[in-house]
Amino acid sequence: MSKFISIRQYARERGISDVAVGKAIKAGHIYGDALLIENGKNRGINPVIADQQWKKTINPSQSRKKNLEERFIHAKEEHEYKESETFSEQKSAPSTAKAHQIEAVFKAKLRELEYRKKSGELISKDATYRSLFAIGQEIRSSLQAIPDRIIDEVLAAPTRNDAHTILSREIHDVLSRLSTISEKGILENL
Repeated sequence: MSKFISIRQYARERGISDVAVGKAIKAGHIYGDALLIENGKNRGINPVIADQQWKKTINPSQSRKKNLEERFIHAKEEHEYKESETFSEQKSAPSTAKAHQIEAVFKAKLRELEYRKKSGELISKDATYRSLFAIGQEIRSSLQAIPDRIIDEVLAAPTRNDAHTILSREIHDVLSRLSTISEKGILENL
């Protein structure tokens, strides 16, 4: 947050008169948060906000001096340069510390993920998809093979109930085999 300064100091830093700044305030070029009002009187001006507001409202074609806007912009840039020189060391120290903190947190999270992966708590998404696809193929081929294997038994069954029993028993056997699918090595790649 920028500090408030006097109107005279603001005018001096911008290379203009304090009367011009006063007129800008009265004309509405500088307003609101840019001003520090106490007891109905202007007690200061925030240079950063005032510069932004005044720059937005300046119309160079209506000013008496053609280079007023250029002088204003130049003075603003010069002020920002002085301010950045003064605080450059203070600003770099916190950002460097913050960068080190972020890096340390990132490394800690990577170590935690590596630990969880090695302990078997996490698995690879691609390996999971490959295994699920392989399981799906195994289920499909096993179920599709049932009719070819038992068609003769079903046709030779003396009653409908016997044919139903043969079919149910075969489906149960296939599902029992599929329940042990991890033992066949399909899930071992996870």
